[in-house]
Amino acid sequence: MIKDYGLSFISNEDLFFHVKESIGSEQERKVTLSKLKNTGCFHQSILKSIIENKVSLSKGFDIINKDKKIFAEVKSKCLSMNAASARNTYMQMQYEILSDRSTTCYLVEILAEPNQYSLWKITLDGQKLYHENIRRISLNQFYKKITGISSSFEELCHALPKVFDDVLAFKNQFIQPPT
Repeated sequence: MIKDYGLSFISNEDLFFHVKESIGSEQERKVTLSKLKNTGCFHQSILKSIIENKVSLSKGFDIINKDKKIFAEVKSKCLSMNAASARNTYMQMQYEILSDRSTTCYLVEILAEPNQYSLWKITLDGQKLYHENIRRISLNQFYKKITGISSSFEELCHALPKVFDDVLAFKNQFIQPPT
């Protein structure tokens, strides 16, 4: 039941509806952003576990494998990455390639089209740049590259519901019911 808000210029129902929609939209946006961030962190953590010779984040990359000469930045929202962030990330990758031409740098896109593997082309100071060893790659293709197993991402996705159930069951055994 909607209350009387005492306003003469808008009906109680309309005011309630607009506030409900506004709060719902903002909450939905925050939840979506939170899910994206958590998804990115989740995969970043798993990928670090998979890769041998993990290196700390001291060089500014999310994932580094010195043996395979792979440097990667994992981004949840590549399409909304601002120009300064894209420029800095690209320049950081250029620096790594200048240091060792056999290095490959990846912009791993959590929300990319499946099977994406392309040059990362960028415009810096009005000049279009790209390098054969700076790539945009989808999550499924990066898992394939890291593991050498073409279906590794799909296999992980199929295993996760079982793992979640096991983790929740494990956590629930330590929760004491209220007395």
